[in-house]
Amino acid sequence: MTRLENSDEILGWIEAEAGHGSAVVAVDAPLVICNPTGIRNAEREMNRHFRRFHAGCHAANLGRPFAQNVLSFSRRLGDLGFAHGAKMSVRERGRFQIEVHPHAATVNLFDLPRSVKYKRGPRALGQKNCAACAG
Repeated sequence: MTRLENSDEILGWIEAEAGHGSAVVAVDAPLVICNPTGIRNAEREMNRHFRRFHAGCHAANLGRPFAQNVLSFSRRLGDLGFAHGAKMSVRERGRFQIEVHPHAATVNLFDLPRSVKYKRGPRALGQKNCAACAG
């Protein structure tokens, strides 16, 4: 398994895997950020429901250091034909990009009392100690 680190590598992989057909790209990052400061309404709702499970989310706004990078990534997905999927319907054919929240999803799907922290420590240490990454 190869870890893809930069946007060009990731977008190249998406393009190769998705081909030209219908596909959904799920991104664990904010894809639409319109607010100059503060927190988005969706994040406020996520935190209201999932903070007690340690599965809330951080505020995204145009003033955050990562904002322009993730918005650029979203635009580049758009250039590959992936529209924002906020209004897509079940089994709708097309190419969509959606924002996902894995911590909240795992709490909800597996009825957990709190989120599983999988983003701890330096990447190299995590890969070295990860049984799934060995070999």
